[in-house]
Amino acid sequence: TGHVAGPVRLAYTAGDDRAVFTAGADQKVMRWHGADYAARQTLAAGKRPLYDLSVSMDGKRLAAASGDGIVRVFDLEKGELLFELQGHTRAAQAVAFRPDGKELASAGADGVIRLWDPEGKEATSITGNLSGPISALAWGADNRTLQVGGAKKLWQTFDRMTGQQSRAVEGHNFPIRALRYNVTLTRIATLDDSGKLFVWDAAAGTPLFHQQLPVAAAYRLSWSADGSEIAVAGSDPRIFRVTVPAGAR
Repeated sequence: TGHVAGPVRLAYTAGDDRAVFTAGADQKVMRWHGADYAARQTLAAGKRPLYDLSVSMDGKRLAAASGDGIVRVFDLEKGELLFELQGHTRAAQAVAFRPDGKELASAGADGVIRLWDPEGKEATSITGNLSGPISALAWGADNRTLQVGGAKKLWQTFDRMTGQQSRAVEGHNFPIRALRYNVTLTRIATLDDSGKLFVWDAAAGTPLFHQQLPVAAAYRLSWSADGSEIAVAGSDPRIFRVTVPAGAR
């Protein structure tokens, strides 16, 4: 407990204290210790609900995407705000640090992907082949491949260097809410508004497994460390634990 309005996003780091971060409608980010789940830190992050969190691979920075269209980047060691990244004309709904930490991607309701350098300056933007709000971003291990999901109902792949779409995968009939790699970066799970879950081969873009969950609306997913399960959160109090078949892991 600690949020005065429901936490709707969660991120974690594999640092020494295995910190867990939560954020939500009360416009604050809370840091919890992974061992005893006691609150360690609270960061004020704007005046609108927070839609997404991302922690850099080195555990030193956290980015929060806000309903006011601003992405705020914090120094976690000092607990200080480093930058306010302003450029989105509507709510910022997705944010992701590149694995090498040299860039941050953000996107949202304006249907634009913006790329920012470590100093908080906008490096470039991607607008081609995008249509409508974007709610999910994920970087590949090559620091070049960017996976995108949103209102277009497609799982799209973009090349960071060219800004061009290299793949668009069909399968969902509703907007995609969440998109996540597994730990080994060999599989991608996608989740749409209706609660339909897909697992894809990340390299080939072929579907390996899908399931329709009994929920009115679905919002977020998370892989287990061994890739055997996917947890899904939706519009009711339940958390669904979906077993991933051996051939799809």
